[in-house]
Formats: sequence, structure tokens, C-alpha cells
Amino acid sequence: MKLLSPNIAVFLLLFLSSNTAATAISTHSVMKKLNDALSELGEAVPVSGHVVVSFNKVEGDGKKSKEKSGQVALMVREDMNGLTTSYSTNVLKNMKQESAAKLKDEDASTPTIDAINDFSMSNINNLLSPIDSLNQLLKSATLIRVENLKEQVEGASKLHFTLPVEAIITNKRTREYVDKFDGEMTLTVKADGTPIELLANYNGSGRAYVVFSVKAAGTRLQRFDVVGNRLVMTMRESFSSYDSTFGKGENSEVHLFTPKVVGLPNKDHFTNTSKDTSI
Repeated sequence: MKLLSPNIAVFLLLFLSSNTAATAISTHSVMKKLNDALSELGEAVPVSGHVVVSFNKVEGDGKKSKEKSGQVALMVREDMNGLTTSYSTNVLKNMKQESAAKLKDEDASTPTIDAINDFSMSNINNLLSPIDSLNQLLKSATLIRVENLKEQVEGASKLHFTLPVEAIITNKRTREYVDKFDGEMTLTVKADGTPIELLANYNGSGRAYVVFSVKAAGTRLQRFDVVGNRLVMTMRESFSSYDSTFGKGENSEVHLFTPKVVGLPNKDHFTNTSKDTSI
């Protein structure tokens, strides 16, 4: 085996060391920009907007499978009194019709009611204020590489992370039964660190009490925008599937948010509208 000359060896050592240092500096720089952006975009500027929620759930396999789906639109509004949600008269009409049908037939379809029940206040908060959940993910994620996206968005970068099981399964007791887990996340950011898009994927398997086993996989896509110096989530699309000892199933959800800035009215406005019952 031919040995490298001392000069070439020193050159290669310096070259590799400088590239490693450059990568480290680049990684540190992009993470600093991201953290700075998340700090600056957390300003409590009131927003309102139109939300569309749709979901689809399938339980079982083959002829015995049961499917449930639904969609609903609502308005959300923040002001100095807090957060309010409102539904159109058409949505309220559908809810009444579905409730009446359910009384006659317990198997009657209730897509509007199901969609409303499926969409919780925590979902609304995540659309309006996604920074907390982003910080929580970043706290447990491990950055493995940074990819420049000059061809797509000038100065944009895609950050590649690995995710531990606790980033996806928040219940501590449930995590005790997980044997295998693989999770990854990519976060696309602008040149100044502002998040544009997040894509997370996971798959895992586990066993409990010997007789129960389960395999699960899922993906989550989120898109962000800045409204009045505040980061909001304009889209959340998720899909998950499971295959266990007792059955199979699939769940999918889409949340779309069209935001706008809300001008804070004066205090007299709330005095004059305190009898508003439109919520």
C-alpha cells in the first residue's frame, strides 16, 4: 500500500478540517437564524380568519371496514377579550338535521358534527400560534444536515432532523411499549430563518402484554406564513395508519387557515357589543 507524502497528507488534513468547520459554522448559523426568527415572530398581534376542516377515518379491513368522514368551515377571531369561533347558519342547520337523523337511526351519517368534534381548541391554537409546538419539536430533534435551496427560493435552506419517539408519542406510558421507532423531519426556512414548511415522517412498532402488538406509521405536512409579524400555520395535513392484533385503521386530516390581521378596537367597542350572541 502506497503511503501519502507528508505534504499531501497535511494538505488533505487541512482541507477536510476546514470543510468540517465550515459545515459546523453553517449549521450553527442557520439554527441561530431560526431561533431568532421564532423569537421575533411570536408577537401577539391579533389575527382572524377562515378555517376549513376535513377528516377521514377508516377502521377495519375489507368488507367489515367502517369509514367516517366530514368537513366544516368556521371563522376564528382574536381580540382583547380572547378567542371566539363562529359558524354559519348553514352549518348550524346541518348540525340540527344530523342530530335529528341520529335520533331516528344511530348509524346515520353526521359529517358536520363529526368534523366539529374532531377539531378541538388545541387545533385552533396550533394554527394561530404554531411557535410553541415548533419549539417543542426542535427541543427533542437532532439536526443532521443543512441543504441549500438556491434553485427554489433564494437563500432558503432545508434542515434535516431525526426525531425521537417522544417527539411523536407524548404519552409516557405508551412509549414504554414501543420497541422500534424511526422518525425524521425536514424544516424549510427562508434566508432569515423564517419557517416555510415542515414535513415529518415516522414509523414504529411495539408490543404489550405479549398478546398485543401494533405497527404504526404517519406523516405530517405543515405550511407557514407571516401575518402582521406573527407566524401562523396556513395548512396542516396529516395521515396515520396502524395495524394491530385487534385490527387495522387509517386516519387523515386537513386543516386550512386563511388569516388576516385584526385591528384592535377601543374599549368602548366591547361595551357596545357586550350583548353579541353570534359566538
